[in-house]
Amino acid sequence: MLIADPGTEGAAAQRDGPTDGLWRHTCMEVFIKPRVEGPGPYLEFNLAPGGQWAAYRFSGYRAGMAPLTGIRPPHLELRMQSERLLLAAQVEIPADLAAATLQLGLAAVVENAQRQLGYWALRHAGDRPDFHHPDGFEFEI
Repeated sequence: MLIADPGTEGAAAQRDGPTDGLWRHTCMEVFIKPRVEGPGPYLEFNLAPGGQWAAYRFSGYRAGMAPLTGIRPPHLELRMQSERLLLAAQVEIPADLAAATLQLGLAAVVENAQRQLGYWALRHAGDRPDFHHPDGFEFEI
């Protein structure tokens, strides 16, 4: 269920169930892991402008991918500002990570009018975009 049209100023958009494959079009990606050296378990949230979302748990670098269950759907706030689409999201972090110091990786897949994809991140950890790489988890909270 879409709560509001994403083109509306200050709209809240949210769908009740997860949608796979959001990375094939425009979406934001948030990666969250406990602070540990090197690879380890982490979460991935995909958040699309239309309100679709998906959440996954990984056991290690691109390994053991499984749907993240037992969480509330993310709450998305969408706003248009000039030529920009602004997205704010609240995601629920599972209880097993709630007390940990966390590292975040923030990224976006942007589809242009010609349906070409661009991959943007605060930090790319190599020659090619790889949002899952442990060195891409740039922020600590």
